[in-house]
Amino acid sequence: MISSPMSLRLRPKAIKSIKFGIMSPEIVRKISVMEVKTAEVYDSAKLPVTGGLMDPRLGVIEPGAICKTCGKPSKQCPGHFGHIELAHPVYHVNYAEDIHNIARMTCENCSRPLLTNSEKEEFRETLKEAKWDKRMYNRVLRSIVQRGVVRRRDLYVVYEMGYSLWKMKDYDKELIHYRLSLVTKEDLEGLKEVLRGAPSLRPIIDNTKDEYLAGLLKVFEAMGIDDVDVVVEFIEFVIKASDVYSKLENLSNYFINNNKKVDRLEVFEGRISIPGVDPIEAKTVYDEEIKLIERFMSVLKRLADASKDNMFKEVLLNQYEEVKQIIEEIGGPERAYNSGIFVDNFGELHVPSSIAKSMRYYSKIEPARCPHCGKPLSLDIELEKPYKYFRWDISRTLSNVTLEIVEESEEPLTARTLVEKLISKMKREQTYERHRILPDAMRRVFERIPDDELFLYDLDPEVSRPEWMIITVLPVPPVTVRPSIILESGERSEDDLTHALVQIITANNKLLDNKIQGSPQIVIEDLWDVLQFHVATYINNKLPGVPEVRHRGGKHLKSITERLSGKEGRFRGNLAGKRVNFSARTVISPDPSLSINEVGVPYEVAMELTVPVVVTEYNIEELRKLVRNGPKRYPGANAVIEVKPDGRMIPRRLTPANAPRVAELLKPGWIVERHLLDGDIVLFNRQPSLHRMSIMGHVVRVLPYKTFRLNLPVCPPYNADFDGDEMNLHVLQSEEARAEAEILMKVQEHILSPRFGGPIIGGIHDHISGLFLLTYGDKLFDKDTVSRLLAAIKYEGPLPPPDKVVNGKEYWTGKTIFSLLLPKDLTLTFESRLSRSAIGGEDVERAKQESIVKITNGKLVQGVIDEEGIGAFKGKIIDAIVRKHGVEAAREFIDKISALGIAVNTIYGLTMGLHDVDIPRDLKMMIREIIEETKREIDVLIEKYKQGQIESEPGKTPEETLEQRIMEKLSEATRKSVRDTILRYFGLKSSVVLMAVSGARAKDLDLIMTVGTIGQQTIRGSRIKRGFQGRTTSHFKRGDLRPEPHGFVMSSYKDGLNPIEYFFHSAGGREGLVDTAVRTSRSGYMQRRLVNALDSVYVAYDGTVRDSEGRIIQFIYGEDGVDPTRSAGGKTVDIKRIVEEVKARHSEGKR
Repeated sequence: MISSPMSLRLRPKAIKSIKFGIMSPEIVRKISVMEVKTAEVYDSAKLPVTGGLMDPRLGVIEPGAICKTCGKPSKQCPGHFGHIELAHPVYHVNYAEDIHNIARMTCENCSRPLLTNSEKEEFRETLKEAKWDKRMYNRVLRSIVQRGVVRRRDLYVVYEMGYSLWKMKDYDKELIHYRLSLVTKEDLEGLKEVLRGAPSLRPIIDNTKDEYLAGLLKVFEAMGIDDVDVVVEFIEFVIKASDVYSKLENLSNYFINNNKKVDRLEVFEGRISIPGVDPIEAKTVYDEEIKLIERFMSVLKRLADASKDNMFKEVLLNQYEEVKQIIEEIGGPERAYNSGIFVDNFGELHVPSSIAKSMRYYSKIEPARCPHCGKPLSLDIELEKPYKYFRWDISRTLSNVTLEIVEESEEPLTARTLVEKLISKMKREQTYERHRILPDAMRRVFERIPDDELFLYDLDPEVSRPEWMIITVLPVPPVTVRPSIILESGERSEDDLTHALVQIITANNKLLDNKIQGSPQIVIEDLWDVLQFHVATYINNKLPGVPEVRHRGGKHLKSITERLSGKEGRFRGNLAGKRVNFSARTVISPDPSLSINEVGVPYEVAMELTVPVVVTEYNIEELRKLVRNGPKRYPGANAVIEVKPDGRMIPRRLTPANAPRVAELLKPGWIVERHLLDGDIVLFNRQPSLHRMSIMGHVVRVLPYKTFRLNLPVCPPYNADFDGDEMNLHVLQSEEARAEAEILMKVQEHILSPRFGGPIIGGIHDHISGLFLLTYGDKLFDKDTVSRLLAAIKYEGPLPPPDKVVNGKEYWTGKTIFSLLLPKDLTLTFESRLSRSAIGGEDVERAKQESIVKITNGKLVQGVIDEEGIGAFKGKIIDAIVRKHGVEAAREFIDKISALGIAVNTIYGLTMGLHDVDIPRDLKMMIREIIEETKREIDVLIEKYKQGQIESEPGKTPEETLEQRIMEKLSEATRKSVRDTILRYFGLKSSVVLMAVSGARAKDLDLIMTVGTIGQQTIRGSRIKRGFQGRTTSHFKRGDLRPEPHGFVMSSYKDGLNPIEYFFHSAGGREGLVDTAVRTSRSGYMQRRLVNALDSVYVAYDGTVRDSEGRIIQFIYGEDGVDPTRSAGGKTVDIKRIVEEVKARHSEGKR
């Protein structure tokens, strides 16, 4: 393999910022080199069709072909975009939720957000404050959308003079509103003149020829009002209201039609002036509308006073009192109008239900209105996933639903309660009208949203306008993104994206043709839906509820979203992580002769992977030898890169034929790609890479055979074993990388784990059992055996004085031999695993003596070396050496203890067979008696429970208390009594017990289950209960609470299980398998989320912990500034160890 030229590397540049946005139609057209119009890809001569999807202007992929846009061959042409002009806009399916949220909070008439100006400014400040906290920022954005939804549901209650929805529900509804709707403004003007000076209404009613005007006057007569002046005042009020309302409507329509972003209130109050609107006239309209609210109350009071009908009088008076209370609570007519209250063209007062609240004498309910243009709003905008939008229109059905609720209700409902019931009933029974919002209509609304209000939608108008979420021009990716391949049959196979684009162009051309031919709207809409479907599945072909687009053979067509997202997508699969050169993978196997920081590499791998070396005057001869050997002889080289004076690099691949000639041409400054050699630093990795110790730096040892070799103490951090595991090796290509690996990543730098501050690399299995055998008791070794043991650890130095001389022959204890490995100033005291063991027989007293390990000034004075001393995850001696003498001394110590442990086992032998777990009949009877006694105690507990005499534990029922006590009894019997009995019998004569006690392999419990009893099987921490009704299996009586029916296994593995025990044991075992599988996937996903959430957190040069925005998370790392790998098991200082060392030095000084 040839590395990338080092001298051509560009200087790294700092990225100031990245801004993401949505491509506008103008940008799509600008980056496009052509418009794709035809769905044909190749002509009859198998050449790309001009204007088609493989047009050479979009880039070329054929060797030797030249791009018609940039004039470069396929290897240098990056490809060029095209575009498709869509006959009708379509929704971008990946923005469906964003479009929905924008539509819900935007007025469909004036395109302004459904917030008042004060609310808008309030949210502007809140968003500024929340921009540093993403969760808070998103919460504010959601509340903005919710405010728009609330506005749509803030329906209006209408006060029609003389009519109450609750008081007069049985009236024939021939009231003022109905009669006013039948007459014109001119009719009312005429009627007013006729009424002036008339003594009463009856003569006018009898003499008028207009039946509609007569009907209007009859309403007043029915209300008990005969005062002509009052009626005239009312008519004048209605005429004025109609006139003012008409002016308001004209003003709103002017804003909408001229695409003006102006609020009516801003114009009315004179804060803004716009061309085409007279500010004086606007202010006059504003003042008149405010006066109309005042006038409504005065007219209402006049009608109430004039009415002689008790029912109408009560309604009118109550309406007056309600309206008066509303206006006063708001703060007057002007504040009322600014809050959304207005008088319509029939002289009726409209009040938002949120303001009306507890009032009851209203006449009807109407849709909510926009605070800016005053136009009615739909109840909601519905998204029918994935890409259909509907407007809920309630204007036609509102009256009928209101009357249904009125009829169902026995008591009058307040305005707010009625509105809530209305909305709930309409949503539940779907009594609203659903009007589909087509993309062009939605786009027209979005186009008019002002730039300065897009912050409410979390959009930057420079790069993201909401209408750009609705596609009018579709980009066509370059040919290089969707290359075609030639099959063995000679036929071309097009990329999935090309297939999808062909379908889009076909649907688009068909829609365009029908549109030109003037086809019916229903045909156009059907073809529009087809185009929307193909564009949506081109973007995402895994939409819920949408049929997948497939090839003719039924194969799934891969869309753009699938290419980008997921584990195999571009971001995670090709950018965040990718396949690399200069790497190898093969099976791993153990080699105890290696150091922990070494890795054995097969010759085949070493000859394929190369290291770039720059030729200098100092190494040129050595490199010439390697080049002469060529690629087939080890050690050799695979390539030479000639570096020209102008910086150009010419790679020369070596062969046995040209290697001698290239070796003679070699000059300083050239680069030789040589084989991997002993001493090279490489990275070694085992997947899954769950922590930093999953990839570490190793030194190469090139060895025969075909597997990677590593020493066993390195297995724990990699979580590796040798049952077929494979690992990856990466050869570093630059001096900087090699230096970093040497200083930061080498194995010895990771002996202490950052998770718990203790050693993660240490002795395992044979290392522990061997050193246990060596140091347990006072074993004596002659000179020949000592020499063999010291040769195994490559000891160089004098032998220590013998510990004992018998008949002139010198003997050394195992403790003395082990002490040769320890630093001379090491002083340490700790408890070994023997202190927690229950071995018996002749080993009891010795175990007590050996349970406390004492090392004084580098000499093992007392105790046995087991897992607590030198084991991975626990090794206290390794921990002390790292902290006092550094990682290099710790590496040497681990190398030596592993070699010494294996040498001891080689001499002594440590085997295990089935006979090692044989126990006599009397011991079996003793174990059975322990279990039977426990069962009798449980029977007593069950009897107490049945008699109601069992005392419940705090927070638990009697049943739960019984279960807990049964579990405790069984656990005490199996885990303690049976365990102690078995260990006392075996002692340390048994290899099985020796391994378990020393921590080399297995646990006491494994021995108990093998020869004693397997014990209680549990599911989710409790005894097995589920099965048949009232019992676990049909072999037992219902309600039996004894151990056997609930998963207690009396037998041992050696004796064998009966069928029922086997069934219960398999149930408990299955839970473990399922739990492992579930836990693995959950913990993996949780780790990924944590890594993504915390990947920007770092320790700054001032010692603070900060995120990517520079915000302080901690003032000092971990709140104590302590690196876990430098801590004393998590503590800042180990006072106890310091005191021990001082005492040891003091006592040494005295001697």
